[in-house]
Amino acid sequence: MDSTLEGVLIIEKDNNNDILVTWGYPKINQQLSEVSKARSNLDSETLPSALYTFSKYKSTWMYILTDNNANAATQKRVKSFAIALFSSTYHPEKYGALVRLLATTFGATTDPVALLDKYLAAQGGWIAPADFDPTKFTVTQAYLATPVREIIRLFDEDIVIIWNALIMKKRIIVQCDKMTPLLRVIRALPLLVWHRQDFSFLRPYTTTATELEIQDLVDASVYVAGFTDAAIKRQANLYDVYVNLNDRTVTIADHAQDAFVMSAFHKDLAQFLTKSAEDETVTDKTIIKQLTEKATDLLDRLEKLKTPEEEGGVVTFENLSQRKMPAGMAQFLFAVASAEGLTAKHA
Repeated sequence: MDSTLEGVLIIEKDNNNDILVTWGYPKINQQLSEVSKARSNLDSETLPSALYTFSKYKSTWMYILTDNNANAATQKRVKSFAIALFSSTYHPEKYGALVRLLATTFGATTDPVALLDKYLAAQGGWIAPADFDPTKFTVTQAYLATPVREIIRLFDEDIVIIWNALIMKKRIIVQCDKMTPLLRVIRALPLLVWHRQDFSFLRPYTTTATELEIQDLVDASVYVAGFTDAAIKRQANLYDVYVNLNDRTVTIADHAQDAFVMSAFHKDLAQFLTKSAEDETVTDKTIIKQLTEKATDLLDRLEKLKTPEEEGGVVTFENLSQRKMPAGMAQFLFAVASAEGLTAKHA
């Protein structure tokens, strides 16, 4: 039984190019329907065959398969369609396989009844393994799908800016014209801060088509959000770091420059990451483990820099500033302490 499944939605594009949400189970709220429609890519004039995306809206993970209707000649009403599958958990390969099954089932007849039978069978746990076998997919595979060394090599020493933004819980926007590399890169970024073991801040694919999506980012306050629309760069109020995958550049927003003062620590970290990524004898798991150890050492250091319990037992900028540290290190440590809930405002 899969209790994490929350529903399924059908979105259709007819021969008049009207895009409509035509069916859902159980009743899908209007906000989720609207966001699913925006992320379906059915408005694209060059829709690739079987486009698969995974994304998140609020607390719901969305797995969407968009396809041209192979039977459009006989089923004249539907030109192309998208199936959106909703779950409370992050598992792109597992639910990608399920939503593909649902899309194939629906595409054969454009009748939602057959699709619903498959969905309920998957949810109830009685689906035939030949159709969909959930035991083939592990959480570890979902987390490690993209090699972290691949991401380090993409950005070279600028990877430390991304790491810095992640550990300080800053807002990152990643833009790429192509969907596949966008999703591939974004899903690897939480591995750089594996000490948190948290993927919930990802918004792998977002559009500017609805105010709902932008408001979701504002409400989240901390995120890594992916866009294919390059116009998002003009909305600098939505990010602290802007990553352009097309030309492999990492840009710190003007308003965030002061938070990204690089110290000797960051230079050493950048060299460690780039050397590790180029050394074929160093595995991805080793890189992640060593990064985790560095983050843990940093947090242990902050624990020791807390004020006495009678003074609040927190990290203060004043206390850090009084210690002899390399330029920019006190500011960085305080930002990390704040992100980890070790400062007064989180006490």
